[in-house]
Amino acid sequence: MMAVWQTKDFVSAGLYEDERAVVQDAVRALLSEKPQLRLEVAIHRYRAEEISLAKAAALTGVSWERMREILLSRGLQPRLGPETEEEAQEEIRAMERVVGEDNAGWHEVCRDAGRKQDLSLVHARQPREHVGIEEHRSTT
Repeated sequence: MMAVWQTKDFVSAGLYEDERAVVQDAVRALLSEKPQLRLEVAIHRYRAEEISLAKAAALTGVSWERMREILLSRGLQPRLGPETEEEAQEEIRAMERVVGEDNAGWHEVCRDAGRKQDLSLVHARQPREHVGIEEHRSTT
């Protein structure tokens, strides 16, 4: 009979702080052993509209362009542009990770621009071909 391990066993042995840490490490090891699962979960989350194309690419470890190609090959039409300010900020963070430390000043430029302007998102749901961002000068 196969041994059944429980997350609490790893915690009580003092190997992990809590059961959540056990699960996170187990998932990390699983994705390392089976990297295709990372792609499949990212596609699933994208299809369910939980994440953006940029986030799917970052989770999968491929470029935005490659993720777009993968989605198209699976018959998924890419949704372009953020729907919310939070998604826009996440896409900025994803791009900052791609650009890397060489352009550390990029974040400050974006932050300063955000302080000086209000961004309102224009959302087109049916069909969702793109979402534009209009800039409005702040009156304050």
